Amino acid sequence: SFASMFQQKDLARKVEKLHASSGRVLLLAILIVDGNDESEKYVNMKMRAAKKVGIECHTRRTEANHRSLEQQLIDQIRDLNDDPHTNGIIVQLPLPDSIDTARVLGMVEPKKDVDGFIATSLGQMAGGVPPSSSVEQGDDGGFGHSFVPCTARGVLALLDHYQVGLTGKTVCVIGRSRIVGMPTTLLLMQRGATVTNCDIHTASLEQHVRQADVVIAAAGSPELVKAEWLKLGSVVVDVGVSVVSSCEEGEEEEATIVGDVEGDAKHVASMATPVPGGVGPMTVAMLLENTVEAFEQQISTGEFDDREDNSSPRAA
Repeated sequence: SFASMFQQKDLARKVEKLHASSGRVLLLAILIVDGNDESEKYVNMKMRAAKKVGIECHTRRTEANHRSLEQQLIDQIRDLNDDPHTNGIIVQLPLPDSIDTARVLGMVEPKKDVDGFIATSLGQMAGGVPPSSSVEQGDDGGFGHSFVPCTARGVLALLDHYQVGLTGKTVCVIGRSRIVGMPTTLLLMQRGATVTNCDIHTASLEQHVRQADVVIAAAGSPELVKAEWLKLGSVVVDVGVSVVSSCEEGEEEEATIVGDVEGDAKHVASMATPVPGGVGPMTVAMLLENTVEAFEQQISTGEFDDREDNSSPRAA
């Protein structure tokens, strides 16, 4: 997206300065379980974006049929937690159904959890503790340093870039996931918005949408929000990405990528993010922002100096 291109240029300059001043390479480690084509696409997108701004990206792969898959992932995370060269760690989701995803994600140290997926992150936001680099050492309410989930941060960054005022505005967030809906709701409340949080089961969802100045759809339900529901001139941020198949009689089946909001929304809204290409690139940009902030935190707290002598092998 247009906004993420500017974000990328600023970040590349920042990474270059950090490298020059510290003599260190910023490193992001990605854990991935083989066998999921969609996950491979997302990982490749993250790696390309990281390379463009000068962040080194390493992957650790595990076979889906590994005998002790969950323990293998946990061991890898522990290794990376202890590695002073690794600034950020992400576990590519979804994990296989046999895995306790919350347990695996919870093993990542808060200061390296650049996806912002661990419970500490949501706890800090709910407690009103400033996120990311604005948290001073020792002034974090006892939670420890943590990061805002990338998609939630990307949604706010998009609204800021296009100068969408939030104070006093009525906002409808559709979706209650721990990594998008809930953190986005909390961030909007901190910005002075009046927020209604809904999901696909909400009675009279249409009425909540009709009243909203800003609609953020993150339910993962294709074209759930109809264009006719929207207030004229509202702002729509569509986080949903779904692949739907259609087949006209006598023609081959075609797969189309759609969002949670009908495509005709652009004729009603004053601004509507496209799917794909809207929130997705901003999410990746925020992942890289979080990685840079993790690096800065680790530098400022002497993390590298403390661990350098007993460092683990770098991510392979």
